[in-house]
Amino acid sequence: MANPVIHCVFGISRRSDILDKTFFAISKRHPLYIFHFSLIYLLLLMTIVLLARKMAASPRIYKLKYASIMLAMCIVMAGHALYLNLSFSFDYSVILYTAIALTVFYFSDIYIPRGLMEKLLLFTFANMEDGIVCMDADGNIAHYNQKAVDYCGGAESSDLAENIAKWFSTHPKAKDSDELTWREARTLNGEKRRFTNIYRRIYDKHGEYLGCFFTYHDRTDEYRRIAEEHYNASHDT
Repeated sequence: MANPVIHCVFGISRRSDILDKTFFAISKRHPLYIFHFSLIYLLLLMTIVLLARKMAASPRIYKLKYASIMLAMCIVMAGHALYLNLSFSFDYSVILYTAIALTVFYFSDIYIPRGLMEKLLLFTFANMEDGIVCMDADGNIAHYNQKAVDYCGGAESSDLAENIAKWFSTHPKAKDSDELTWREARTLNGEKRRFTNIYRRIYDKHGEYLGCFFTYHDRTDEYRRIAEEHYNASHDT
């Protein structure tokens, strides 16, 4: 912020564009600018290396996610490199900052790989009456329905994420198991409900891990029906 006054990072000079409009551009770069520039590029290169390693270790359907983010970063770096080497008056790579921000946001928070979505739709249609939670390979919740939130006794997805994190902490062997089934009784809205739950890992046709899903099957009505039938049979006159 102080640079326009003391010029400790870079020097500026007055220039004119093709429309004869006056503007100021960087004309000289001081050592502090070079240090800042080198530090930023070092961090960017480290980020690209981490993305490349993540992409190499991830299932095929996730590679697009990391490759797109890495490509967007490389394009911005290339644009800035052209600005420096060709001595442009304007750094056009700045225009790309919005594009890279949108790309990172989309592939970090919105994008769901097609293979995972296909599995997700299959499980959803097969278990429409159950609570369903699907998680991606990074451990993020990719999909859930309202019945899953109700199962946790919460009102928001954060309650669901907290419940799943607690479950994994008490079941350390789950990450090495392809499927787990358990029964439990929970009190929801002051009423005791009985559930049969399933945890299952999802793989693609190549055997690569895509994520996992939980189903919460409410069997309360079934238990009540069995209890009524048992009562009627034992009291049949």
